[in-house]
Amino acid sequence: MTAPDAEEIRRTQRKFRHAVPADELERRSLAAVGRLARSDWWTHARTIAIYAAIGGELRPEGLLDERRDDQRLHVPVLADDALRFVAVTEQTTWMPNRFRIAEPIATEGGSPIESLGATLLDLVIVPCVAVDRSGHRIG
Repeated sequence: MTAPDAEEIRRTQRKFRHAVPADELERRSLAAVGRLARSDWWTHARTIAIYAAIGGELRPEGLLDERRDDQRLHVPVLADDALRFVAVTEQTTWMPNRFRIAEPIATEGGSPIESLGATLLDLVIVPCVAVDRSGHRIG
């Protein structure tokens, strides 16, 4: 018997993920947010990026409520084919991008929103379909 390839694992895990009822997804998301917010990774991070969940992934948006005053939260934005991380707050205005994923509007009052490259981030939160036994993202 051969091991499944990464695409087969992603397909299988997506089926499982889409079968999770909305209330159970919310419960699991809140549990994951709570666990992460108590972790050393979160405690020591000052500049954090959070990717939006899609297709039934655990939702990290609750981390916005866990942010401390000394932490800056960012989300990825594709601008001119370059991935940048844009700062967000409770006042951020959002709109769907070309992939129908909500992202911040690129300006605030006509001024560009602060953005960073990935090398300046302390922590990046990425929902995913599955990980291997070593914790590497499969999809």
